[in-house]
Amino acid sequence: MALAAPWTDEAEVLPGVRFSGARIDRAVVCYLVDGKRRLEACMFPPGASDVPDAVARRLLTAGVVLVLATPKRPTDAELALFTQLADNIARNAEAAGLASLWQTAAPPEMAAPAWRRAGNRLADPVPWLLLAIGWLLWASRIAIADLPGRGWPWWALVLGFSAWTRLTLSVQAPMTAWSWHRVTTIGLQLWESPSVQEVLELLDQRLLTYDDLQAIGSRTLSILTPLALMGHARKLFQDSRAAVVAALLLAASPHAIRFSASDTQFNVSMFWSSLTFFWVYAALDARGTIRRAVHALGMLPLLAMALTARPLNIVFGPLMLTALWIATSRDRRRWRLMLAAEVSLATAWAVYAFFAEQSAAIAALGDESGVLSVLRIFFSLAYNPLTFWRLTPPAWLLLIGLGAAALIRGTWPTLPGAISTRRGAWLVAWMLGYILLHGVVCAHEPLNHARYQLHSLPAMALLAGVGLLAWWRAWHEGAGWQRLTVASTTALCLLAPWLHAAAIGDVAFLTMQEHAFLRRLHPGMDANGGVPAGCTVLQVLRPAAGERFSKIERSGRLAMHGATSNHVWETVDVQSWPEQEAGGKSAVLANIASSLATPSAATMPSNRQFGRLSERGRALLADPPECLAFYEGPECALEPRSAERHPACVEILDSGQWQVVAEERHVTRTYDLAAVAHLRADGDPLELRMWRRVGPPRR
Repeated sequence: MALAAPWTDEAEVLPGVRFSGARIDRAVVCYLVDGKRRLEACMFPPGASDVPDAVARRLLTAGVVLVLATPKRPTDAELALFTQLADNIARNAEAAGLASLWQTAAPPEMAAPAWRRAGNRLADPVPWLLLAIGWLLWASRIAIADLPGRGWPWWALVLGFSAWTRLTLSVQAPMTAWSWHRVTTIGLQLWESPSVQEVLELLDQRLLTYDDLQAIGSRTLSILTPLALMGHARKLFQDSRAAVVAALLLAASPHAIRFSASDTQFNVSMFWSSLTFFWVYAALDARGTIRRAVHALGMLPLLAMALTARPLNIVFGPLMLTALWIATSRDRRRWRLMLAAEVSLATAWAVYAFFAEQSAAIAALGDESGVLSVLRIFFSLAYNPLTFWRLTPPAWLLLIGLGAAALIRGTWPTLPGAISTRRGAWLVAWMLGYILLHGVVCAHEPLNHARYQLHSLPAMALLAGVGLLAWWRAWHEGAGWQRLTVASTTALCLLAPWLHAAAIGDVAFLTMQEHAFLRRLHPGMDANGGVPAGCTVLQVLRPAAGERFSKIERSGRLAMHGATSNHVWETVDVQSWPEQEAGGKSAVLANIASSLATPSAATMPSNRQFGRLSERGRALLADPPECLAFYEGPECALEPRSAERHPACVEILDSGQWQVVAEERHVTRTYDLAAVAHLRADGDPLELRMWRRVGPPRR
């Protein structure tokens, strides 16, 4: 409480606004303010990986972050209260020893009670993930055991082809806007897993960054997704050959390969949803009380992962219920009703969480601009995944049509006519439903928007697999030109990863160029030493971004055993706030937040609105540490089409003698309009530099 002084518990800080004290939740300290609604301002320890996104944030000292936690956009008055509290804490921090709150080392795990160590192990998600992967490897082979060789050659073909395409063609680069500040489920699980850290220590691997762990996890799940789809297809179509063809098409999909090593949550979601569909059908076929109990219990965590990986994953709930309804088993009605009840409860929980946390997304679904965005996506050749030829092979559209026709007409030989029709309509509804739902969000760049459409990709692959196999069965005894047409189409689909390699590896965007540039400067990754560990690196950021958009902080983390939040550099945002411009700090924040909600080049704030060098920055330049560096990135651009530097960047470079450690020149390509539209325009020259101070200014 001393940090908030002169605010005291139950004191009225404004008429009708009362400071209600603080609460501690593990390592997070939250201050409570009660007015028209309750606000929480929470302090997170240095390097915390679970700091939530927020409009209002402050880096206090020694890496401690204060954020305003509110489900709705704060008013100017609430932002002013947050600013006052942050100023109070910053003023009292040095005397109170703010950083020391989190510097007490946790006791070694072996010193903890046995029950606690066992609890930590049970909470580690990686062993459970390995268990799920083990079941998938076993069950996917059993599902196609009726094929020659008991299914082994075809199982190995799908797994090997999927691994080959993803390991040789996918690029480890950020595919989502400002990705080095975002985390995926699999990345966070590996980053925080005690078992993974023990393996890293055993291998003495101390330069494996979060990006490496995230890419390893994402690639692994992407490699396994075709196996999950193959198991689902076998249960859905009662045809092992159709299952193998659909799995091979997904393994060869440039769309899936493009994002297989990226940090988009859609890639992880596609794995969990495919695995859950496979498990639901396997549970429906389970015989015996013990097997049914195991399947019922195992379905709970899978449903949780599948339904919550992304907000609109709640749609998988109705899809799974419908999948149970269209199943052919008629002798297990009670068991099917029990599984349906389990799916319904999990879906209800996911829907509740969605409505509680995604008010903006819900509003967008019913907003006029949201409807227009959906129509624009659906009828656009570049945004609709069915016609986005950079990532979708053109033959897929034909195969999807053939597959839908074969199923809906009831002519699929392994299914009764009515069941075939239902399943064909179900797949078409899945595919079109997700194309329409994700059309509410329209990214500036089609290669960026394509990640939103990964949820429709499994349905597309299932329909295309049926279509290709139906084509082979209809024409395998036809004329030579007919067989040649089918063979050529098959070859084009399987060669698609190499035919579309340019789009798969296209990472020449501003955000990705920055990420790669800073990554190369890590100590141990640069032949010349890069920027030494422990060096203080100055950077200029937008007010709306704060330290959340710190590229250097995000790129500088190391996954070291016992120190997963360690940073190789101390990064400092040295831009001040324009207190006297545009109505003060709160008004600037609200203005920028509004422009980010509806991004366009016209509404983006100019860098001229932003402040000059902060007092902390000037203090560091006046009395520099032994190692002081400065990252000159796109934020130093005053505005698009301008060769001028931001005033804070000019002041830094004029403060002493600086030597260029590394530099690169690129041409700007915008991946995310909301992130960089006010900095550079497409086609502008882009220069990235890392400077190191070598002496005082020349007299």
